[in-house]
Amino acid sequence: MVGIVDLEWIVEDGTVLVIFRRPSIVTDIENVSPNVSPNIPIKSSLNERQRKIKAMICDDYTITVAKIAKTINVTPRTIYRDLKQMGIRWEGHTKTGHWILNKQ
Repeated sequence: MVGIVDLEWIVEDGTVLVIFRRPSIVTDIENVSPNVSPNIPIKSSLNERQRKIKAMICDDYTITVAKIAKTINVTPRTIYRDLKQMGIRWEGHTKTGHWILNKQ
């Protein structure tokens, strides 16, 4: 079948269940087909500052809010607000923990 990535067969008590899985929708700009016009804007829910914050955390999962705030030239409270909106949270001890990013 066209578009089906994987079939899963489950047999229980004489009943057969077949699960058809479709490929996931492309959300990465790098995976977009080359015939898509480059003039079409990519919709993003993150603003410029939030993209910078995410990039800094991806580079260093232990970076502090104070360092992010100083680099972007905003208050730590602004960083905390953006992190909450983006669903990014700190896990672990203050000194030895790390950032957890939700898939976006």
